[in-house]
Amino acid sequence: MPRPDPRTGAASSTARSSTARSSTARSSTARSSTATPASVNGGTAGSVRPLFLARAALVVCLALLGLAVLPAPRDVLTDATGVPAWFPPIAAALGLVAAALVSTTRTRSSPGSIAMAAVAGVALIWTSTGLLIQVFGAPVMVLSGAELPYELLPMAVRVLAATAVALLAASLLSGRTFATPGPRASWFGLLSLVLVLVYPAVKTAWALGIDVGVVGEPVAHGFDAGWIPAIFACAGAVLIVALTFDVPRFLPRWTLLAGGWFGTGALITVIPVVLAPGQTADSGDLAPWVFTLFYGSWALLGPMLGATTWVFQLRGRRDR
Repeated sequence: MPRPDPRTGAASSTARSSTARSSTARSSTARSSTATPASVNGGTAGSVRPLFLARAALVVCLALLGLAVLPAPRDVLTDATGVPAWFPPIAAALGLVAAALVSTTRTRSSPGSIAMAAVAGVALIWTSTGLLIQVFGAPVMVLSGAELPYELLPMAVRVLAATAVALLAASLLSGRTFATPGPRASWFGLLSLVLVLVYPAVKTAWALGIDVGVVGEPVAHGFDAGWIPAIFACAGAVLIVALTFDVPRFLPRWTLLAGGWFGTGALITVIPVVLAPGQTADSGDLAPWVFTLFYGSWALLGPMLGATTWVFQLRGRRDR
């Protein structure tokens, strides 16, 4: 116990200084013990999420490989997309290698791992080609009472391939720090809005009796003629408005992000159809540019919607 100063009855300045220093040291030790994140798998706690996503991609690619090696019947999308039967197992194997590389902290951020993930992503996207038609075409067929022209095994292969791409991309992006986008980033949303309205605009013209792009027999008129895909497109326009502009939102933020990323993944699978040589649809009574307009707008909408959703996600992090 410090001895009182005989002149003032207080503890000496030296003792007080020593006590203060020891108190500061204890406080610093306590702060450092609480501020240091737990180490998990050789990294900080913040590395758990990307590693979990990469390992989930590994499991999905393993399931994809198991289905892809089975003899699968051909369906209408198999013939339309031009993906050979031998390619899905190769895409699954590439996905397995990429997921294994990005699922460890030692190799996750290496240039080789990122390049391998990019190659696997392209292969998996090609494997999932036709997913957009499958996802939005199935409800149309069911509601119209028609028989589904899709086989279950090829459908499952496309879904798993798209899921693997999404998990790989999420793993590479998760845990990284990005600058908050400026006002110019809203142009992604505006371009997405224009692209998503191309299809319903033409369908509305047909419903009103304006046979734009029709070179043969007139198309069916009225709003009962192919209105379901147009409704999906209009719902996408509402989603894009909510992602781009500061408007009242009646849904949780995560639902908008889920819708944006799901739409991005489905639309990106149209790109191989547009780029594949010789894969042109039978135009029938429609001018060839109509199909080019439809599929071209969907192929461009995929990356634009992805950028719009990404901007919305980054701005949401800033506001929290």
